[in-house]
Amino acid sequence: MNIEKPIVTVVMAVYNNEKYIQTAIDSILGQTLKNLELIIIYDLSSDRTKEIVSGYNDSRIIFIENKERLGPVSSRNIGLKRARGIYIAIMDGDDISLPKRLQNQVGYMERNKDIAISGTWSKTFGAKHNYITRHHTDPDQIKANLLFRTSLTHSSIIMRREFMNKHNITYTENQIPPFPEDLDLYSRVSRIGKLGNINKVLLLYRKHQEQSSKENVGIQIEHARRILAYQLNNLGIIPTEKDIDTLISFKRYLFLDDSNFFGELELLFDKIINANKKSNTYKEKALKKVCGEVWLETAIAYSINNENAWKTFCNGAPGRWIKLSPRNVAKILKLLFKTIVLIFKNNI
Repeated sequence: MNIEKPIVTVVMAVYNNEKYIQTAIDSILGQTLKNLELIIIYDLSSDRTKEIVSGYNDSRIIFIENKERLGPVSSRNIGLKRARGIYIAIMDGDDISLPKRLQNQVGYMERNKDIAISGTWSKTFGAKHNYITRHHTDPDQIKANLLFRTSLTHSSIIMRREFMNKHNITYTENQIPPFPEDLDLYSRVSRIGKLGNINKVLLLYRKHQEQSSKENVGIQIEHARRILAYQLNNLGIIPTEKDIDTLISFKRYLFLDDSNFFGELELLFDKIINANKKSNTYKEKALKKVCGEVWLETAIAYSINNENAWKTFCNGAPGRWIKLSPRNVAKILKLLFKTIVLIFKNNI
């Protein structure tokens, strides 16, 4: 093992992770790719996190203790600066990397030299959650998808260190938490580089009560508004408050009782498609596919209490942009079934 020149540096910022930190660390040290270093940035926890980390006797672990509480964003940037690996992987202190995660990711990055950051599919578990997140794998669709939501699971990403250093890219600091540093990072990188995803579940993403609470929703929305406005500006669009409201309504599912939302969303799609024809920011085919998927997901959510969801979905132009993959066909059939059930219930 040549730890003098690690292939991968794993950056793990930790704070009050005593319940899960041992499992997280073990999942990195147990990777099939052994030539790595694990930088743990300790952010002055009030629990036994430091004690647990100190119990490890592995030369691949580099322990950094902050002099004051900095938060996860600044802590990760400390890790980025200290990293020596060809690649930098992000890992959270409460998640689990499956054994072949880094081996698969390094292989992917070696085969795809134009990819700056890549992630993997992930399985969410804990707190009554159990589902798989299957992000887009096509770089053009990943980029277009950032107009509406994040396209990578943050604690699954791996970055090309040379690219990040060349363009002086780090996480944006000094923002009121909780700040969506992942979406912000991907948005900036996507302007000058490509993003990718491996279509394998290589990370177990844990949901638990200690994570960001609903009390911070207002701050999260304000940050999201700025990032979404940034994305639209890149298209040459000077967004109106209504444009941003429409995107936020989709992200937060605030449209369920709004009968005008589909019309507003379709108008925004038209604005985006037309602006893109001038700017060529996105591949048109990929952009339309993503818009079609957003249209379908909106209709499925709307069908919970509105029997017109199917009709609205079919009548809108974005419904014809959807790629008829097995997964999307299943979603369309789900929408049809939910609509039929609702019509039946309403007419009993």
